[in-house]
Amino acid sequence: MELSTDNINWVISAVVGIFSSVIGAFIFWGFQKFSAGRSTKKRAQKLDDLKKQKEKYKRLHESTPELLIHYFGILFYILFISFLSSTIGYLGSILYFLDLPINITRIGLYLGAALLAVKAFSDLAKLKMYEETIRNIDKELESLEEKQP
Repeated sequence: MELSTDNINWVISAVVGIFSSVIGAFIFWGFQKFSAGRSTKKRAQKLDDLKKQKEKYKRLHESTPELLIHYFGILFYILFISFLSSTIGYLGSILYFLDLPINITRIGLYLGAALLAVKAFSDLAKLKMYEETIRNIDKELESLEEKQP
């Protein structure tokens, strides 16, 4: 009976920990977004990032070879990370005592590849709506430049 109570306590602790981490991340994100408009250093960094992003989208929109090279590069990078993760997985059968760290590393690599793919698809969606994306970036640039001292 005591063992099952212990397991329930661990599960409840894990759920509360995950929930509080997610809530904390959203609160921190809100403070970060709020402070970006207040701090001149963060505002300048945001302006730089937006200008680079606008140039990247403009370059990719205007040149099909650039677009292909960029996204094939990302594709090969994702394939390499997946290959590396699969190769590391075979080490688990050889080095059985390192099975857990190897599996954690594999999961991290697969998640990294998935996040790269999501970012690439997000950029493609923004390129699909190029005019609207550039308009939104320009609006944000104007609002940040108005706050510039």
